[in-house]
Amino acid sequence: LKDVFAPAHCSDARCSRSSRRPTPTEAAGAVAPPRVSAMLQVAALLGLSGEVRLEVVVKEEAKVLELKEHIAYQLHVPVLFQVLILQALVLSDEEPLAMHHPGEGQVLVVTIMVCFDLAKRCLHAGSEAQKTEVLRALVERGLVGDVRFQMAAAALEDHSKDVRETAVQVLALFGAEDYRGTVTQVASRLESPYDDVRSAAAQALIEVARRGDDQTLASLRPHLDDPSADVREMSMAAFGEIAPIGDEEAIAIALEHVHDRAMDVRWRALEALGKLVTVKGNRRLISTVIECLGMHSHYVRRWAVEVLGKVAERGDKLAIDDVIAYMDHSDEHVRMAAGVALGEIAEKGDMFAIEGLTRFLSHPNPGVRLAAILARRPLLR
Repeated sequence: LKDVFAPAHCSDARCSRSSRRPTPTEAAGAVAPPRVSAMLQVAALLGLSGEVRLEVVVKEEAKVLELKEHIAYQLHVPVLFQVLILQALVLSDEEPLAMHHPGEGQVLVVTIMVCFDLAKRCLHAGSEAQKTEVLRALVERGLVGDVRFQMAAAALEDHSKDVRETAVQVLALFGAEDYRGTVTQVASRLESPYDDVRSAAAQALIEVARRGDDQTLASLRPHLDDPSADVREMSMAAFGEIAPIGDEEAIAIALEHVHDRAMDVRWRALEALGKLVTVKGNRRLISTVIECLGMHSHYVRRWAVEVLGKVAERGDKLAIDDVIAYMDHSDEHVRMAAGVALGEIAEKGDMFAIEGLTRFLSHPNPGVRLAAILARRPLLR
């Protein structure tokens, strides 16, 4: 009875539910339509001159970061390098744009300032992933200025190998834009007290320096004798890319380092010779390259074979005789290298080479016999 005769204004919850009339929407069982989000018009002007203008329409709930992402996509200025200014106010990423919008039918106008400060701080104290991301962003065409070269070159000093290698890749892209500025920034890192920095700088010079650049060669030359084998290796690799082709002095320098105490430097020196030598027949050069066939490094032997074909004439009997002498070497890899080398300097049907190999067919070591057979086969008509 209490429920039946309860007054309409009763505060009892059950009473309220039973006495309230349903709305037309509820009576029809329909769901109320969602609220339509309003759109905001925003214009972003690049720089104080405002010559570049970007107009976008964003949702009412959009934040400043979303506008920055539009700018990054359209104007190629990465988010990390953007500072958005409204009159004298610097907008933070999490601020709603609606907070500053002048109202319906109006346009919010902000100024985009390109700033490298945050990126510099990130390169100094960020994680490895953050640093590589910043470095890759430096090549975006919306960024200009020498500060990019300076930042990328400074990253050659980073403790992370991945960051240093990313810096090398980025510097390679900058070289075409400002050659001398980029090379100068990189070459200055050759004087670092740290081996890995000097090595990274030499590696970067491979990518950015041009052949015949005397100034860069002068900076690089002392590091061919660096205390660090890694630095010597990268310096020799860079030397082979930068030294003038056919230059006798450069060839003599590379030849001297074929006898470096580090095997990696030796094969880099041979690689450099292969790029620099243009005239065949130099006996000292040929003899030195043939000696490398007997070294225990696979890379040294491989490059010795390749370079031999560039420094010795086909049918050079002295060279052929010297190579054949390695056919009974105790190391099977040396024997194989000698056999391949013969193919580089002996013509098909060269009886001098064929007869030289024939005497090894009766060698007591089956490995020597096999090497002689394999080397002899391509020479037979």
